Amino acid sequence: MNEVALKELRTQGYTVLYDLFGGERLEALRDALDTVYRDEAHIPRQTAEKGCLRGYNLVRRDARFREALQEPAVVELVDAILGDNCILHSFESRSALPGGGQQSLHRDMPYVENTPLSINCVWMLDDFTKENGATRIRPGSHAAPEGPEPNKVYDDELLITGAAGTVILFNTHMWHGGGHNHTDTIRRAFHVHYCRSWVKPQRDHPRSMDEESLKDATPLLVRLLGYHSQLEVEVARNDHQRVPAPPTV
Repeated sequence: MNEVALKELRTQGYTVLYDLFGGERLEALRDALDTVYRDEAHIPRQTAEKGCLRGYNLVRRDARFREALQEPAVVELVDAILGDNCILHSFESRSALPGGGQQSLHRDMPYVENTPLSINCVWMLDDFTKENGATRIRPGSHAAPEGPEPNKVYDDELLITGAAGTVILFNTHMWHGGGHNHTDTIRRAFHVHYCRSWVKPQRDHPRSMDEESLKDATPLLVRLLGYHSQLEVEVARNDHQRVPAPPTV
């Protein structure tokens, strides 16, 4: 366990894991995301946010994303905060295009005192710099009952920069937002968002998976997809309502 990172998550609301991945793995993840953007260019929601490319439900799209979801260095920290039965809330990408990317500071979850509901993890597939739209945060804001004012820039905002291969983990009560990409190239990243087992995920992952994407599923992947948090009520009378069964692992 990375005790320093865990303490930072609990006290300041975020931590940064530098050089977590690189080399062939970094190139493979870039290729996987570029493939999604290319193959789904016709889907309106990909460009639903002006100035960004968006990818949705990436856990279904490629085995390399499913491997990232199970990254041990990340999962052990997330489990320590959310419990070892936590699940996937969403797995999406948000890549800032030239001239785009700026967000108002916001929270991803409603505030609950002393109870983190989820942890979001930003995987940097390109360098995050001041110029290309690195993530902005307000340290300690995860403990503030009030939320940020729309479009306000705070004096104590912090810009999290890092080389490709870095992962930012943050309590989603923390105020955060994307920065403006002033360069002429895209700044790619994806977001793996974990939540407590009793929080409703953004996507219905059990229903979204298919046989191909589950054929090599590990017990951890099955857990993170939420199969074990599904309630079975009157199974014999409600077979038509049941989610697809996970593979036997």
